[in-house]
Amino acid sequence: MDGLIVVGIVALLVIVASEHLGERTGVVAPLTLLFLGVAVGLIPQIPNVTLSPEIILELILPPLLFASAVAMPVMDFRRNLGPISTLSVVLVIATAGVLGWFFHSLVPGLSLAGGIALGAIISPTDAVATSIIKSKGVSHRLVTVLEGEGLINDASALVILRSAIAASAAGTVSFVMVGLDFLWAVLGALVIGWIVGEISIRIRSKVTVSSADTVLSLTVPFIAAIPAEYLGSSGLVSAVVAGLITGHHGARLIPPDHRLTTKQTWSVVSLVLEGSVFMIMGIQIGALLDDLRADTLTFSHALWMALLAIVITLLMRTLLVMPLLALGRHRIREKPKDTPKTRLSINDRQRRIDAKGVKLSKRQAANCQNTTGLQRRIDRAVADLRYYQEAKLTNRDGIVMIWAGMRGGVTLAAAQTLPYNTPHRAFLLVTAFLVASISLTIQGGTLGWLIKKVKPTPQTPPSRADRTRLIRVMVRAFESVPVPPKLRAALGKEENEMLADARGGALALATRLFDALSEEMVNEMRPNETFVGISLSTDLNKPKIDREIAALAVQYALDVADAQRCALIAARDSGNIDSTLLSAALANLDADQINLELHLHPDHH
Repeated sequence: MDGLIVVGIVALLVIVASEHLGERTGVVAPLTLLFLGVAVGLIPQIPNVTLSPEIILELILPPLLFASAVAMPVMDFRRNLGPISTLSVVLVIATAGVLGWFFHSLVPGLSLAGGIALGAIISPTDAVATSIIKSKGVSHRLVTVLEGEGLINDASALVILRSAIAASAAGTVSFVMVGLDFLWAVLGALVIGWIVGEISIRIRSKVTVSSADTVLSLTVPFIAAIPAEYLGSSGLVSAVVAGLITGHHGARLIPPDHRLTTKQTWSVVSLVLEGSVFMIMGIQIGALLDDLRADTLTFSHALWMALLAIVITLLMRTLLVMPLLALGRHRIREKPKDTPKTRLSINDRQRRIDAKGVKLSKRQAANCQNTTGLQRRIDRAVADLRYYQEAKLTNRDGIVMIWAGMRGGVTLAAAQTLPYNTPHRAFLLVTAFLVASISLTIQGGTLGWLIKKVKPTPQTPPSRADRTRLIRVMVRAFESVPVPPKLRAALGKEENEMLADARGGALALATRLFDALSEEMVNEMRPNETFVGISLSTDLNKPKIDREIAALAVQYALDVADAQRCALIAARDSGNIDSTLLSAALANLDADQINLELHLHPDHH
């Protein structure tokens, strides 16, 4: 037991050191951890390590994908669902089929179903590329597509792998049964993930202690994945859907301090789990090579086959990505029909939307909706069209997208699920390991250099129109909350001017009033001295108008924050404002509210 504790502590320290080293050298932490794992695995004095693939597939992957899905804006995911689904489903199926024929042709005794199983293992990409390109200033849409692909393609590959293994055991491949199995894996996971996400986020909204809420959030990916796997659907897709639902409803239902605590905890969990995947992957090389010595096929055969497999995956990715981007640009360039609706420019439509007032039901208002269902769909369609025109993906983006399709830790874990009676199983496992490690090393190590040379579409700051719409949303929400008459009457000119600032005046004023009423400040003041236009008394035991006014200011500030958050969520749902700008505005609003609540209840934070 003591030895395991020491190993665990050393592993955590290595993960932290590799992360720090990556910031200084530009080499991403997963590559460093992979090399360290391989170095440890090749030391003769260290016993061979073989870990169950379920550790990665069932214990590590669900929370990792869940955390990524929570951080993914649903609006961006929906807008890029076409390229995301094409890369994560169509490309995975096509690549698995081509690689399956390739392995079936070259590996003696390996059936076509067995070859497709290995092809499915090698097909999914790793999320390492996303962490690299995020720091290189590429367009937000390119990052979104690659992140979305990483959320789904592991699940697609594992479903194909499961079907191929079943077909290999049966001796025949039924494409109808494979298709039905794939359909159920996706649809069943969508339903289960949606139910778990909707129920869990509402249960969490009733929890009043942030630490308890965080612990509850850690269970959600497993609550979504386990029943899905038990029913024969994809646990990973279920965890992703639950994460998307959680991220979408979190800003409306979960208090800001709870979300901040949960976000920080999940960032630590993700760091440890992701680092563990690559260390586990590298450290198993010793056991893989020992098993390969008993095979008739050698390491050199595995190396050549891995290199050819990498070339095939890149060719398949090129054959799909470039036409996909060209088709997307062609659809944007298509001239719309000359009808009264399409004669209006997008900006004219947007101005009409911004100027429109709509009467809402109580339920719609409670759900932070500022338009009816039909109007919201129209708003969303207009905003989507503007997004596609402003965030086009070019051929330069396509080159980066192709090279970013590297393999990772899931490849080796999935390979270890191959049945033990698979012909040349040890050889296939070493081949899968070489594909993943070489792909990570070459593509991951040169992706930053490629971005500098190719110069894909850079990330541009939010447009002036988006900023104007954001300010308009904030001001309207601010104006919708009436100032309590007693509060306005008690304030001086300076404080009333502060209240006119829709970007945080109410929160700033409430904080100043609370500070003025703190016991330390009151004791330092002379009797009848005034602060922010309010007369304060040194007798704290008597009921005073000062505390009443401060309480009114605090409640008014919280009401304004709630109204502005609701307005931002409504703007997010209609897609009228850039998602990065909205996320920043929501984060600033949360920070202001947490700061005010920290003044009010310092012992609760």
